[in-house]
Amino acid sequence: MKSSIALLLLAASVLTSACGTEPAVKKQADTVPVSTPSAPAENSTTPTTTNGAAAPKYLPPSLPIPEDAQFTHVQETMENNKKSSTVIFLTGEELEKLGEDYKQFFQAEQVKDSNELIDKSSIVMNGEVAGKYSLSITGGASGSKPELREITIHFDEL
Repeated sequence: MKSSIALLLLAASVLTSACGTEPAVKKQADTVPVSTPSAPAENSTTPTTTNGAAAPKYLPPSLPIPEDAQFTHVQETMENNKKSSTVIFLTGEELEKLGEDYKQFFQAEQVKDSNELIDKSSIVMNGEVAGKYSLSITGGASGSKPELREITIHFDEL
């Protein structure tokens, strides 16, 4: 039975390539066109996602984002009137400097129940501003661009 399925898949593959059609799965291009997200409606469960340079809307305005940030992923949702955002960006800033900036932000915002690990190779921080929101920040060297750091921020209103 397994060999029959394998032969069928092989035959389908040969036929597809012989017909000159492109494979069903394409490799994603290195650059993605910039799209500007539209604001989600209140109580919307449909995420707004962008790949490119559009900045997120739902993060706290005082959260430090490096000037050279290149946003590679922004997903924002609003459900039950509560905002949620997951943001990934690349930056040339050193992790220790970013970690200090985020540490100062956590202190200024009075983030409680926080955990912090900051060194030259990684950032791992999370905590909660009582009754307002929770925040998680992680970062390390970018796998695709070793000269840059990749930072992921996850924000949820409570």
